[in-house]
Amino acid sequence: MQQFIIEDTKGFMGKLLSSEFFDRLELVQLELTTSVVHTVDGRLRKEFFDTDQEAELKAEGMGEYIRWKEEKALFFQSIRGTTLPLGFKIVFRIPDAMALQISDRLAAISSMFLNVNYTRLQTTVTTGISMKSFPSDPSIGQEFDAFVKNVFQKMEIG
Repeated sequence: MQQFIIEDTKGFMGKLLSSEFFDRLELVQLELTTSVVHTVDGRLRKEFFDTDQEAELKAEGMGEYIRWKEEKALFFQSIRGTTLPLGFKIVFRIPDAMALQISDRLAAISSMFLNVNYTRLQTTVTTGISMKSFPSDPSIGQEFDAFVKNVFQKMEIG
C-alpha cells in the first residue's frame, strides 16, 4: 500500500476527468460532500438491462461495476461551479484485464484498488489490494504500487 500526495489538485482533476487510464477503472463507490452528501454505489444492476444490452456489456468486458467513463459526467456536473466541494472519496477497482498486465500472480489477488480522497486541504491517492488468502506475499502489492507510480509519472501526477 502506498499513498501519493497530490500537489497539483487542479491538474489531477483534469486528468481524472479526461484520461483514458481513469476511464478504464471500475467505480466501486463515490461519496461527494457539498451542502449534502451524495453517495454512488457503482455496482451494476443487471436487472436494469435487457438481454441484448447485458450481452453487449459482457462483450465489452464490463464486470460487476460501472466504468468511470460512464459516471464521470455526473460527477463533473456535481462539482462544477464557484464553490468547491467540501470533499470527495472515490474507490476505483482495477479491471481484471488490466490487473493481469500488472501481475501474473492474479490468482492470489481478489482485487486491486485506488482510493482517491479529496478535502479542501489535501488530495491523496492510496493503493490497496485484497488477497484471496492469508498470508500474502507483500511483493504483489509492491508490483501494484510500482505500476501506479509509473503511470502517475507518465501522466505527470504527483
